[in-house]
Amino acid sequence: MSINLEMDFSVNKENNTITVKKAFDAILPLVWQAYTDPSILDKWWAPKPWRAKTKSMDFRTGGHWLYAMIGPEGEEHWSIANYILVENQKRFTVADAFTDSDGNINKEMPQSNWDSNFSSIEGGTLVTFHITYPDLAQLEATIAMGFKEGLTMAAQGLDDYFASLKSKNNLAFDFTVDKAAQKVYITREFAAELPLVWDAYTKQEILDQWWAPKPWLSKTKVMNFEVGGRRFYAMVSPEGQEHWSVQKYTSITPKTNFKYLNAFADAAENPELPGSEWDLSFSEQNGKTKVSISIYNESLERMERMIEMGFKEGFTMTLNYLEELLATL
Repeated sequence: MSINLEMDFSVNKENNTITVKKAFDAILPLVWQAYTDPSILDKWWAPKPWRAKTKSMDFRTGGHWLYAMIGPEGEEHWSIANYILVENQKRFTVADAFTDSDGNINKEMPQSNWDSNFSSIEGGTLVTFHITYPDLAQLEATIAMGFKEGLTMAAQGLDDYFASLKSKNNLAFDFTVDKAAQKVYITREFAAELPLVWDAYTKQEILDQWWAPKPWLSKTKVMNFEVGGRRFYAMVSPEGQEHWSVQKYTSITPKTNFKYLNAFADAAENPELPGSEWDLSFSEQNGKTKVSISIYNESLERMERMIEMGFKEGFTMTLNYLEELLATL
C-alpha cells in the first residue's frame, strides 16, 4: 500500500503554534535514526543547495545538538536544539534557538519549543511536530524566513534518502516471530563479501562499532571467539547505565555458521537464566552475503519480554549500522 508523502503544515496564530505532519515510506526505526543520528541528519536536514553540518550532538534528555546551515557561498547560520525529553523511538522535545558557533543563543532571533512524535502507520511512519512560540511576532518572523518552504524541501531530501536505501542493491530483510516454537527468525542481506561480514560478527573491534542501537554503545570486556569461548559485553546508555550480557560459543564452522548461548548478566558475569540459543548462518551469492539467524528462547516469557523491550526495532537499527559500516571497511 502506498502512502501520502505530502506534508501537512498548519499555523494557529491564536495559540502561536505550527503543526507539521509528514509520513515517510520507511519503518519507524529508520525514521527515528534519521532524526537522531548526526551522520544521517547532515545528509538531509538542510534544504538544497544548503547543507547541514553538526558540530556536536548528545542525543539524550538534557543533551543538545549544535549545528550550522551552510549556504552555497560558505555562509554559516548556527542553531541549537536542547533536548528536554527523549522517549526512545516515540518522542523527543527540544528548545530550539539560533546561536553563534559556540552555542550562545541570539535573543534577537525567534525561539521555539518542538514536540516531535513518531508512530508506525500502515506502509510507513508518521512524524508529527507541534511547534510553540513565545509570542505571535516570533511565529510570524519564522514564517517570513521561509520556514515552511525550507522544511518541505528538507523532508523531500529525507524521502530521497529512504528511497536510496530501498533501491540500493535491493537487500533482503525479514523478521519473523514464532511464539509456538519460541523462536525469532531474522534474515538480512549485506552488499559485502562473506569474509568481511563474518569478521563483523566475530571480531570485537568491529562488533563494538555496530552492535548497539544508537545512542547506546557496545562495550566488550572479554571476547575469545572459539568453541567454549565467550563474549562478555555491555550495552551502555547515554547516561552511562550498563546492561550486561554473556555469549558462550558452542559451535563454530568458519565462514559458514556459529552458535552461542546468550543470557543477560550482571557486571560480575553472573547469568540471568533462562537464556536463548542463537544460530547464525552465512552464505554468499552474486557479491551479497546473507545472514540467517534463528533465536530459540528457553521460555516464552523471556521471548515476549525481549520483544516488548524493543528487540526488533533495536536490532533493525544495528543491522543498518552494520550495512553502513561495511561500506567503509
